[in-house]
Amino acid sequence: MKLRTLTLLPLLAVLTSINIFGQTSETDYSLAKVGKKIYGVYIFLNSEPYNEYDYIATVDVKITWTGSQQESFEKAINKAKKKHPYFNGMVFHSSDFDKVDLIRFKGLDVSRGGVSIDSKVSFIQGNQVNYGIVVELQSSNGEASVMYFDIFEEEKVKKLAYTDLTPLSDEIYLEKQEEFKKEVEKYKFNIGDKVIWTDNKMSAFGEVMSLDHNYHKASIKYINTFGEEIITKVSYLDLNSITEEDFIAKLNSKNEEVEQHTFEMGQKVTWIKSDFFGQNPKQISGEIIELNDTYHKASVKYIDENKEEKIEKVSYVDLSKIKP
Repeated sequence: MKLRTLTLLPLLAVLTSINIFGQTSETDYSLAKVGKKIYGVYIFLNSEPYNEYDYIATVDVKITWTGSQQESFEKAINKAKKKHPYFNGMVFHSSDFDKVDLIRFKGLDVSRGGVSIDSKVSFIQGNQVNYGIVVELQSSNGEASVMYFDIFEEEKVKKLAYTDLTPLSDEIYLEKQEEFKKEVEKYKFNIGDKVIWTDNKMSAFGEVMSLDHNYHKASIKYINTFGEEIITKVSYLDLNSITEEDFIAKLNSKNEEVEQHTFEMGQKVTWIKSDFFGQNPKQISGEIIELNDTYHKASVKYIDENKEEKIEKVSYVDLSKIKP
């Protein structure tokens, strides 16, 4: 495709040749081909592309003239492609060549593999169905670049085979986007929110203390079985919000559980003791003579079946209180 741009005539030439502009039927000799194509990207230096295009972004680049000009442009293209992989033109307006406008020509490579630029599509990633817009088509490897938003509303671009894409109508795409917005809201949290999650196959609950949007994790304060306040980090995806009423109800139940595993010196307790192979369980009763809150174990004195006095360390969670 030939790309042309309008070049301004020097002021003197305009004044001396003003009669030319009144003759629209004559050939305009001010038009020139200035675009250079590198890696499929058209380069324009201090000129404006003639064909219609969409502006994408302005990025910082560094073009050096000490080495190969071709290599400098190649490096600039590769750098820009990492964040904006769907442009096909670069317009340098600054004489320093330190910034460049990234553009995408309308009508260039608009249809391949059954999809087109700006097509609305769906694709599967893991167990998640995503919805996006085709922003680039590649003929060499049969792939399309699709721009979409992940569950954290962050813009992503993914290359996918044409066969992995399902075209969608504008109506279906908008419908799916509305559904997606509702799903996104589930994973938006604020400091102070009450939440639940699963920890080692057990349900846990707590309060959001801080949020790390870079790693999508929340710091949660919760109370463990022994009544200790613990701070842990949990992925947003693993959290579910609960009401203040539900939180208070769970907290009351937790306090009752903590009370069951809180002991005093001299307290009478019982537990189940098995042999070395975990067989022949027997119920043992004894008296607490020492408490180790660091490891949550109690030293319990008891009399075995041979009428001999023994002392054994038993986890708080394995002990039950004997009511007086």
